[in-house]
Amino acid sequence: GVDINYSRALFEVDYTNPSLLCSSSSDPVSCLELGGLGERRYLTVLLPWMQVTVCCGFEYSLGSLKADLFDSMKRMAVSQFSMRHTDYVFRVLRKSTGEMEELYNEEMILSKIDFTKPFPMLSLFEPESFPHERDLAQVIGQALGYSLDELETGLTDELKACRAALFKDTCDAVNSRGQEVKATVTTRSQRHWLWMWFNHVLILSLQKSTANLTYQVYFRTLEDEKAGVDHGAAKAVVDFVVDMTPTSLVAKVVRDLKRSGHVKAEESENDYLLQLVGQKSFLTKCDVLLITYSDVRSAFENYRNPRFVLRRKEIVLLDYPKPRTIHKPNYVRAEESRLASKDAGSISAVIGGGGSDSSEASITLWDVDENLSMRPLSCSNMGTSDMDSQAGIFVEFSVYCGKTSLVHKASAKVPSHNPRWVESMIPFDLYMKDLPPAAVLTVHLVEIKVRKGKSEDRVLGWANIRLLDWRGELLQGVVTLNLWGGEPQYPPQGRIGNNDNKQGSNCRLMIELARYRSSRVRMPDSTQFAPFVKFIHSIEKPPKVHSDDLSIRRILDTLRKRLLGGIVSTEEELFVWNQRDADGNITELYKRFALIIEAYLRGNDEHIRTVVKQVEMVDLLYKLSVLVKGYREKDAATERLREELRNNCPSLEKIDSPLDPSNALGQLRIDKCRVLGSAKMPLLLSWQNRSPLSEDHLPTYEIIFKNGDDLRQDMLVLQVLEVMDSIWKRNQLDCCLNPYPVLPMGTKYGMIGVVPNCSTIFEIQSEGGKVGTAVKSLETTFINRYIKSHAGSTKKYMECVDRFLMSCVGYSVATFIMGIMDRHNDNIMMTRDGKLFHIDFGHILGHGKTKLGIKRDRVPFVLTEHFLCVIGQGRPVSKDSHEVTKFKKLCCDAYMMLWEERDLFLSLFTVMQSMELPELSTEADLDHLKSTLRVGYHNGMTAEARNFFAEIFDEAFNGSWATKTNWFFHAVKHI
Repeated sequence: GVDINYSRALFEVDYTNPSLLCSSSSDPVSCLELGGLGERRYLTVLLPWMQVTVCCGFEYSLGSLKADLFDSMKRMAVSQFSMRHTDYVFRVLRKSTGEMEELYNEEMILSKIDFTKPFPMLSLFEPESFPHERDLAQVIGQALGYSLDELETGLTDELKACRAALFKDTCDAVNSRGQEVKATVTTRSQRHWLWMWFNHVLILSLQKSTANLTYQVYFRTLEDEKAGVDHGAAKAVVDFVVDMTPTSLVAKVVRDLKRSGHVKAEESENDYLLQLVGQKSFLTKCDVLLITYSDVRSAFENYRNPRFVLRRKEIVLLDYPKPRTIHKPNYVRAEESRLASKDAGSISAVIGGGGSDSSEASITLWDVDENLSMRPLSCSNMGTSDMDSQAGIFVEFSVYCGKTSLVHKASAKVPSHNPRWVESMIPFDLYMKDLPPAAVLTVHLVEIKVRKGKSEDRVLGWANIRLLDWRGELLQGVVTLNLWGGEPQYPPQGRIGNNDNKQGSNCRLMIELARYRSSRVRMPDSTQFAPFVKFIHSIEKPPKVHSDDLSIRRILDTLRKRLLGGIVSTEEELFVWNQRDADGNITELYKRFALIIEAYLRGNDEHIRTVVKQVEMVDLLYKLSVLVKGYREKDAATERLREELRNNCPSLEKIDSPLDPSNALGQLRIDKCRVLGSAKMPLLLSWQNRSPLSEDHLPTYEIIFKNGDDLRQDMLVLQVLEVMDSIWKRNQLDCCLNPYPVLPMGTKYGMIGVVPNCSTIFEIQSEGGKVGTAVKSLETTFINRYIKSHAGSTKKYMECVDRFLMSCVGYSVATFIMGIMDRHNDNIMMTRDGKLFHIDFGHILGHGKTKLGIKRDRVPFVLTEHFLCVIGQGRPVSKDSHEVTKFKKLCCDAYMMLWEERDLFLSLFTVMQSMELPELSTEADLDHLKSTLRVGYHNGMTAEARNFFAEIFDEAFNGSWATKTNWFFHAVKHI
């Protein structure tokens, strides 16, 4: 029978015959005793394989109930069913509707559920999408480095709402992709640089030499393309035309191939698209000029003709299937359920929800006719044992909007041994109606001591918090702050938020902010703003804004160039790795990055496997890098590396490069892999390039894996070099820079792209054996001889000298401005076609190495007699010679172009302070940049700025002997 006892409210249970096995009891029980606050009542839970009776407090969340229930049922596991509580969802029979409702919001409390009386009953079921979601969550967890269950633990209301909103954006993006080639393969398309519309002067110079410029297009038969056979491909050569687009080039080539019989008459040019030879990059922007594509322009600038492969769309699309339907995950349903339970008209529901009770009254800032006020309450864990009765502490409060300090107040001083304040609220001269939405409260806990009659202040801890949270609600009442240690950071560069992990400090400070009418205070909504906006428009009508698509793309590409570090990459694997390289610990900041990566991967189902394989590859390389560090001899380390690579080939082959997704890594060339001879013992790895016709363009692809250095600093320098390059080219100056790719994968390891066909200056010295290498560094002609030997003809030699000159100009100015130190013949390289470039940027902003207190770098930038010999085409040059005068003028011109943009560079480096790079973390680190760029000079002081750099050039020219001596002793170390 059924017991209708409302106090028990469960199906009849025979207590004389216990039938449940509880993990907390060795004997069978008739009811599982679980936790929960409030009145304890009985509840029946129906599982797919059994019925369980539990007794618990009804102030108990569904999530806690489910987790504790499965923990108690460990001894009753059934092999056919999962015992992971995350695989199941609760359902309830609603009293009001008589229908079963799924309860995805696991924050819901039992007492708030509309149970059908007299039998409070819940059932657990496994949704159809759960197996797919479980598998997807597992591979996403592999890509993140930890499970999604671990990520979800401790997510705030803000992050939960953000996670659900990101999923909606992901669904919109997937639904908008469509099936067209342009939409399907655009993630792999070759980026075109519209930030600097192709220089008209350069176009004119190209038009004058069109007889030497062509587009080379290769074509394979259908059978060869399907089989991946490159031999016997037909080649079409098309004369260069300035206004040619991918569409017009394909049409021209297809017409020529039809006439030669390679293409059938019924085939259309719309069936084809262009792929760059040797790369996994497609030209999908059919209406964009070919010369605006980065690789096309780079080829012309380097006296090469760009080469393409004509690919059939139907075959290309096999690698890019139509996106599958995205299953709605449990956390999205939970957020929807939570919002549905709110008042549909409440502000919280409109802006994304929150943890506050919507029934609580709310007002806006415009309703508060008071000034901002707050006070400190108490402090603990200050980390000082000084019981000096004269020592005291006080709290400094400041409110910032951007860099502007709006108000500043300090509390009274209290003894350090009794850090409690009893003072009343401290009023600030800031009217609440004027409080900006971006207002940040900066709090400093300051210790003050009196020594020898003088007071000394020391900041014990600091924090920056937003006065208006993510929902637009004002911070009120008692707030506990876990303070950050170290030198205070100020808005907007300083980190925002609590030190939840107590990194660098254990100091805890309690403060109280005034409460206003015991209500929630929000920013004014659109209805309150409407009369104000209408009034502003009545005074002065704003100009019409024309959002031209081309202009927008130019602006976006400009921003891409000038957003550095973890902000910059939004393409494919680079996006994942730049977000993944945050902190290895699950901090609040890392959770934010992880949610972005999760949303990206959910929208790229087919791409997840590639990312996971890359993660496995990087993990293996990290282990190998640790292994080889145990060997003293480089040759022995190389042998062990090759042995391990032979045993792990499948994990490292047939994969897209994490460093550049346009490069497809094929078979590992184990005999070419080795350990490089530097202190960190980096690994040089070499693969066959598996892109079509790569044997004719880039047959191999090499990467350096480095463990032990923070490559974020290298990435910063290289990206700033790209910004400098764009400024110079905009001013019709091509400095032939060679910014190679670098990808940090944390603060201690990462990948570096190897520039093909290049050598270090030391390797050039060492040609013919290491004997005599040190002496050769004193010779001034060995670089010039190297260039001549690889040029082959006088014309090519002159082209190489020209490239050497311009690259020397660019790197001389760039290394001086950024204060790049430790320049020796092992970190300056040169390509066979004459391009000079620098590597290894471990010392920047003037932070050079010293020996016995003496700086190794004695010149502002490297300018040796070896370089001057090349600039003089092998002839001795003097300071007043034509070649040196021309070189000096070019350097001064290049410097002035960057000086005009000095505020931009200062802003870029200032933004990067928050990354806490080894040599860029404080305001003092920026002093070198301010000095080299003469930031204090106004725009009318161009002559003074030019004279300043002219003096720097003379100093470098006169100090070339110091660099030559440094190179000599560096070469001696290698012998």
